[in-house]
Formats: sequence, structure tokens, C-alpha cells
Amino acid sequence: MSKRSPTAGKRKTQLLVKFVVAGVATLIALGAGELSLRAAPTPALYMNMRSVVQQQCTRPDAECQYVNRENYQGEFNNREFRTKVRINSHMLRDREFPYEKPAGTRRCFALGDSFVFGWGVEANETAAKVMESALPGTEVLNGGCSGWGSLQELAFLKTEGIRYHPDVVLLFYGENDSIDNFSKYEFRHGRLMHAGAAAGAGADMERFLLRHSAIWNLLAPMLPAQGGNSPAPTAPPSPPPYWKTLADSILEMKKVCGNAGARLVVVYTPSKGPDRLPVEGGTFSEMRSLCVSHDIEFFNPIPALRQAAAAQPVYFDLDDHWTRHGHAAVGKAVAEFFRSDGMLTGRSGK
Repeated sequence: MSKRSPTAGKRKTQLLVKFVVAGVATLIALGAGELSLRAAPTPALYMNMRSVVQQQCTRPDAECQYVNRENYQGEFNNREFRTKVRINSHMLRDREFPYEKPAGTRRCFALGDSFVFGWGVEANETAAKVMESALPGTEVLNGGCSGWGSLQELAFLKTEGIRYHPDVVLLFYGENDSIDNFSKYEFRHGRLMHAGAAAGAGADMERFLLRHSAIWNLLAPMLPAQGGNSPAPTAPPSPPPYWKTLADSILEMKKVCGNAGARLVVVYTPSKGPDRLPVEGGTFSEMRSLCVSHDIEFFNPIPALRQAAAAQPVYFDLDDHWTRHGHAAVGKAVAEFFRSDGMLTGRSGK
């Protein structure tokens, strides 16, 4: 039998040591890179990795696709905030309210997406609750659900909102509502996601890495696409009727409100500009014109937000939602609008 030479054994040991050292160095470099990216994330990286509240606290619904899950309790935290979420027994992020309105009480039912829900703030810090504090004798119910479009808000108004006998229905309109109207959702592994998203263990792992690894977010766009041959190109589909669907749903809301003896008010929800100040989006003028031509009250909170921003930020730095200071500015401004209009202060409960 031939004996292994001492030189060959020494070389193998040296190679093994080099391999281990290289592996450890790579892990250290990846760990340092991960920590560095997490310490100072870009807005795009933050948006990819942030927690999304509707993936935690919703359930399927035949009319709205999904709604806030009754009696849910949990935490919703991201880099810039730590908040608690509690949903009452009727799908509202609010205290319990009877459907029947107490005598002598005025009611406002707030509808909208994550801005009404209160993404990043506590329930009592939302614009709805700030309004309620500023309007004695008025209950302002928070009927917001993160991610909704106007079709979902219309469906919830019909099935739940009207049951509270509101004097005013307050619709917070955002620029993304028209697009959200055409989003389709499903629940997979108990988690809300867009319908048609890739399935399987590999896709689940990729989604996990995108949510939890900054390094993966950096490297993923550089990796070769999977799936073999690309399908033959096809003609792009016609764009959905974004504006018509949105406008029709808001006019239907007005009809539902009118039949119930309530007034519809639209509050514009401005997007965050590059300077973290509110800006008018592409449909601001169209929405205002729609409201004026159909006798729907329209309120623009941009001046109030800009004034408040001189003292404190009204939007989070990385996140695109209002801070509690922003909610306070909007809630107080809408309450003042109601006081000057007499819309709520001049009416008694039914």
C-alpha cells in the first residue's frame, strides 16, 4: 500500500484552512453589509422590507375582498414607529359603537385606506379621533382599512357604514385609490397577497428573503431570471378604466348617503413630495371638479399640513404616511371645516 505523502496532507490542510477563512470572511462581510444597509436604508429598500399592516390583521370578505379581522389584537411596527392595533367586534379600528345612534349625538363615518386606518400611529392619534375630540357631541367612527380602493370603501359603506346612521360620511381620497380598485387579492398560508403571485416553496422563500434580507434586495436584481424560455410577446392589454370606475363609485356613495339622509364629504389625501411636504397629485383637479359638479363637499388639507410641517414633520422620513403630527393637523382642519360649515354642529342626531 502506498502511503500518503506528508506534503500532500499539508496542502489539503492549508486548502481547508483557506476555505474556512474565506467562508468566515464572506459571512462577516455579508453581516456587515446587512447591518450597514439596515442602519441607513434607502426609501426603496425600506418599502421592500417594511411590514404591511393588512397582512397581519385582515380576513377574506366576499364584498370587499378583505376586511379588518374582528377582535384582532397585535402590534404593527416598522423602523420609524411601534404601534398597537386593536380591531373591535365590527371590523373598525376603534372602540365599540352600537349601530343605533344615541339620541342627541351626531355621527361621522370615516372611510379610506391606510391613512384613515392610522398606519404608524395609535388609534387615538388618527385624524378621525382628533376630529372627534375637537367636535363635542359628535362621534367619528374609524372605518378605514389599509390598502382599500374606492370600490371596497363603497362596499363597506353599504354593508356596514350606513348601519351606524351617520350624519356625514367622510371619504379620504388618495391618488392610488383608482389603481387599488383593480387589485385582486387572495389569502395564502393565512397571509394576504396579490392574486396570481408566484406559488411554491421557491417563491415563498424569495418573498421571505425580500422581506427580511437587505443584502438579498441588493443582489436579487443582478441574478439571472428563472423559468427558461420567455413566452412570445403579446400586445399590451388596454388600460383599465381607472378614472371612470373611481368616479362612478364616488357618485354611488353619494346616492347611498342621500338615501340614508347623510352627506358625503371628500377629503383629499395628498402624497408626500421629495421634500416631505404634501403635493397635489395628478387627479387632484379632476376630483375637485367631480365633487363641485355633483354637489359633493370637497376639502383640501394641504394648506393645514404645510403649515403644521413648519413645526414638525407631517410625514415619516422613510415611510410615506402621516406622522401623528400630520394626523393632528388634518383632524383639526377638517373639524374646523365642519364648524364653519355647520354641517355637524348645526344638526342633531336622528
